[in-house]
Amino acid sequence: MMMASLLLVAGCAGGGGSRDASAPTAVETQDSTKIMDTLAGKATMRQGEKNIVPGESIGSIHLGQDAAQLSDILGKADDGDAAMGKAWGIWNQDGGGQLSVYTSYKDSTAVAKDVKQIVVSSEHFVTEQGIRSGSSFATVKKTFPQLQLAETYINGKETLKVYDDIERGIAFDVMNKNGEEVCVAITVHPVKTAVNNTYLTIHPGWQPK
Repeated sequence: MMMASLLLVAGCAGGGGSRDASAPTAVETQDSTKIMDTLAGKATMRQGEKNIVPGESIGSIHLGQDAAQLSDILGKADDGDAAMGKAWGIWNQDGGGQLSVYTSYKDSTAVAKDVKQIVVSSEHFVTEQGIRSGSSFATVKKTFPQLQLAETYINGKETLKVYDDIERGIAFDVMNKNGEEVCVAITVHPVKTAVNNTYLTIHPGWQPK
């Protein structure tokens, strides 16, 4: 069983393995001089940051992408779990946090697999409005007002809440950090499909409340 709970508890903490230096970055890396229109509710992108697009993609990984391409782009996974044709792959990120990808068979032929969900806890991945792991939940709610509580998990004395915007295809893992509710991970999933519609959970060790 994978140690994916580290994705959630660690949040933006330091550590993590190195990214494959040969991996393509043209799609995901933004020029440090590119300034978005803040009057339109968009944020300034810093050098090395990567886009989170609800219902579509995180960095260079997009929903529906052939699972066979993942190792070419991200390198060998640092951790993972698999069962019944479904799998989570986890890649540690430079500067802390992780990128996790959920894959399963494309169709009933059970021949090829594609990406069904993408989860990130690194602060270097950001939405166009500036939401990232580490953002306050109050800020997240202002940006995504349609969020609904999808699940609550407990692990000892800790509580993890998952809020989902099903229509836009994005969800947020939220924990209490020093008295403030903070986003610790962001999930991109297909629009109109609930974030917890997976066979394998990304929260092993956490029990539904």
